[in-house]
Amino acid sequence: MNLRGVQPVFDYSLGAGVKGLTRASEGGWTIRINPGFQNEADLANTMAHELSHARDFQKGHSSAEGPAYAAGDALEEWINGLR
Repeated sequence: MNLRGVQPVFDYSLGAGVKGLTRASEGGWTIRINPGFQNEADLANTMAHELSHARDFQKGHSSAEGPAYAAGDALEEWINGLR
């Protein structure tokens, strides 16, 4: 996973229903991750989802949820041996 220009951080203040958020930060983007994951595949799914948003934002585009969910689900499927 290429995190160039993106800083991932665990954010214990995120609510139970929020797995991650992507926000502009000084010099790039910050992916705030809720640390309450059940397994590594779920964490990877969220990282790929939020990274998809960050890459769109870096290009100056808006970011739709559909492609972000697809990116996360594809990585989780690969980790679980389904791809």
